[in-house]
Amino acid sequence: MFSQSAKYAILAILYLTTYSNKEHKKGISEISEKINVPTPFLAKLLQGLSKKGFIHSSKGRGGGFYMCEENKNRSLLDLIEEIEGKKKLTNCVLGLNHCNPNHTCSLHNLVYEKNIEMLKNLKGKLLYEYAKDLKNGASFL
Repeated sequence: MFSQSAKYAILAILYLTTYSNKEHKKGISEISEKINVPTPFLAKLLQGLSKKGFIHSSKGRGGGFYMCEENKNRSLLDLIEEIEGKKKLTNCVLGLNHCNPNHTCSLHNLVYEKNIEMLKNLKGKLLYEYAKDLKNGASFL
């Protein structure tokens, strides 16, 4: 359902939301190791998210990436839309350009409602709530 970039971004953002703040920044090597994502790919991805203001970064000694408190109140859907684009999340599961609610492909009715429900759920839970689940052991990365 999600691109490899989106999957990696989700892992990184959940890690940063859970384990970082302005005083406790995380280096790219640590993040890469903890979430098992290739360092060069992750570095490029996080730099892009930093430029867009989704995460923060600082260079030099004591530098690294972190989530500010304000961004911990964003939804996972915000991140996914930032990576994938809004249109990609509602595209046809078969990739057919002409599939839409008025002219459906064979799988449209099977997956469309579940997809809409998933998007609502992703919008309804904030990043800090996922972090709370991770810290409590209710979920894992």
